[in-house]
Amino acid sequence: MEDRLSFPDPKRLHELSQIDPLKISFAILFDWLFIFFLISFCHHFFSWPVYLIYLIFISGQMHALGVLSHEGVHYRISKQKGLNDFIANIFLCWPLFIKVQGYRNEHLPHHNHLNSDSDPDLMRKMNHPDWAFPKKSSSLFRLFLFDILGINLSQYFNRLIFSLKYQSGKKKKKGQKNKLMTCSRFLFYLLLFSFLQKSGLWKEYFLYWIIPYLTFFKAIRRMRTLAEHFAINDQGKVHTRTVFPFFWERFLFSHHNVNYHGEHHLFPLVPFYNLKKLHHGLKNSPDLFNRLYFTKGYWGVLKEATQFEGISTKRSL
Repeated sequence: MEDRLSFPDPKRLHELSQIDPLKISFAILFDWLFIFFLISFCHHFFSWPVYLIYLIFISGQMHALGVLSHEGVHYRISKQKGLNDFIANIFLCWPLFIKVQGYRNEHLPHHNHLNSDSDPDLMRKMNHPDWAFPKKSSSLFRLFLFDILGINLSQYFNRLIFSLKYQSGKKKKKGQKNKLMTCSRFLFYLLLFSFLQKSGLWKEYFLYWIIPYLTFFKAIRRMRTLAEHFAINDQGKVHTRTVFPFFWERFLFSHHNVNYHGEHHLFPLVPFYNLKKLHHGLKNSPDLFNRLYFTKGYWGVLKEATQFEGISTKRSL
C-alpha cells in the first residue's frame, strides 16, 4: 500500500493522520447549512435563470458531501468504526443514494491495486469510449454537455450493475451488521419519503435535489475523476494528479482539499484538513514529492485531456 512509504518525519505524519472531530463536524454542518441556504434562496427568488445558477452551485455542494463521504470510507470521521459509518451514511452517503460500506468495498481495492487489473475504478472504465484519451475539444464538450442534459443517465444504472456484480464476487463478512445497516437504510428512505408525502414537498425535492443530482452533479463527478487519474503524461509518477485550482474552481471541483489527490494516494490516512500541510511536508522528501504530478487548474486538466493518453484504454483485463 502507498501509505507504507517512508515519510521524512514519522512523528509529523502521525500528527497529520490524527482525526479532529470538531473539524469534520464543522465541515458536515457547514455543507448542509449552505445547501439549505441555496434551496431557500432559489425557492424564494425563483426564476429560471436563478434556477440554472442554483443547479450549478447545489451540484457543487453535493460533490462536497461526496468528498466527505470519502473521509468516511477511510475511517477519518471517527476512530469508532460503527460511529464513523453511522455518521457517513446518515449525513453524507444515503442522501446521495450510496452507502459507505459499498463505497469502501470498491475504493480500498482501488488504493491497493492502483491502475492494475484488480483496480475496480479502472475495471469499470477500461475500454469505455468516455475514458479514452486524448480527445478532441468538441468530444470533451459533448461529453460534459450530455451529462448536464441527462443523456448519460443510463451510466448510473451501469455503475450500479457493476457494483452488484463486483460485490457478489467478494466474500460476505459481518452478515448481521450488514443486515442492520440495510434495515437502517430502508428506514432512512421510508422516513424521508413519508415526510415528503405528508408535507407535500415531492415537487421541491425533485426540483431542488433530484434534477441537479442527475445533471450537473454527474458532470462535476466526471471532472473530478478525470482530474484524479486520467490524461497524465508522466508514467513515472504515482499516476494520480494534484490540481492547483483557480479560486472559482474551488466552489465546484475541489471542496475539502480533494485536489490534493496525489498526496492522498501516498498517505490515505491523512484527513482532508491536513492534506495541504502534507503537501508542504512532502517537499522535504524529494523522492516522494517528485512522484507527484501537478496541473494548474481544472481548465489545465481539460487541456491535458486533449493532449495526453494517460492510462491506456487498449489494455485487456
